[in-house]
Amino acid sequence: MDEIEFAQAVAKTLKTETREAVLRSLKLKTFTIDGFRNLEKVPVKIIVSALRKPMKKGEQRSTVFLRGVRECTINDPVIEITRLWSGSISEKMEAERRIEKLLVYDGSANENEGNKEVNIQNVHSKDIKHYQELNCDSEEKLVDNKLEEQKQRNKQLQSKIQSYKIQLDSKSRELDVVKKENIRLLCENKDLENRIVASNILIARLQEQVKSLKDEVGYLEQILQRAPKILCFTKSKISTEDIKLHNLSILQDLDSINEVDWNIFNRVWISENDFTFEQIQMIKERAVQKVNTARNIRSIIARL
Repeated sequence: MDEIEFAQAVAKTLKTETREAVLRSLKLKTFTIDGFRNLEKVPVKIIVSALRKPMKKGEQRSTVFLRGVRECTINDPVIEITRLWSGSISEKMEAERRIEKLLVYDGSANENEGNKEVNIQNVHSKDIKHYQELNCDSEEKLVDNKLEEQKQRNKQLQSKIQSYKIQLDSKSRELDVVKKENIRLLCENKDLENRIVASNILIARLQEQVKSLKDEVGYLEQILQRAPKILCFTKSKISTEDIKLHNLSILQDLDSINEVDWNIFNRVWISENDFTFEQIQMIKERAVQKVNTARNIRSIIARL
């Protein structure tokens, strides 16, 4: 049952004095039914119909009505059933079972509207046993129908529960897979972080070595710039490294001897095997420095 259906069932099964007391208390709480100033005299049928509609302030009439019933202090079993309906799911189901049983009593004995109030009060009276005996067949039939409906409802609930269990099992397996993948990625990430740290350490070390080598090269270049400049007369091939290492200037063609700036050189060397005696003498006459001779270029490099 939803709230409106339950409230209608409560309105039908309350004792007359209880219903009137509830309506009197609700009148003070702006509970109204269109067309009736005296709520206590409103027929049950009208009350049941009105419970379907919301109040002007927006709150549902059924909600206000049930609250008024729960707060009522009269000794009426329906009040206890209404309070029970506000509890847990199992309590709500028990309350619905009880109220349906009272409705069965009301429906089987009440064939005309004029006797409605009398029949409802009889349900709550000490004559219930006699009332049940008179209506046993119809009551059992209705109860059986209700039980069958409840069985069908239970089957549907069990089917839903089974479906949810299957989904839960599937989602649990998916979650395990995701968790394992997450652990794997975390391990890979940790390994990658360690490799990055090691790489950064290596980069820093290599940068220090590069800086040290640059400083050493700069220092050696300064030394080389301050080293004596040597003019070497030879026709032999000599490596570029030797030229740079010993700060050599090579002159192979004597035709350009007149273009030599002798003052920028500190020493002069001649490879004797590459020139004639007359050429060697000519070089010595032109040079302003002391001229050193050696048999070949290898000898010159060895003596530098």
